[in-house]
Amino acid sequence: MLIYIALSILFQQFIKIALGRTIWNIVDLIVGIGLLISIINHSKTKLNR
Repeated sequence: MLIYIALSILFQQFIKIALGRTIWNIVDLIVGIGLLISIINHSKTKLNR
């Protein structure tokens, strides 16, 4: 849950975080992969119940 809160703060404009375009692309890729892994793990957990 803390990770999702941190991501919402990072991607919302509450606080302006100035990163270069390349760094934002890397962050977007890592977050996207992490969210996909999270969805897959959650689906596997539901199926095992």
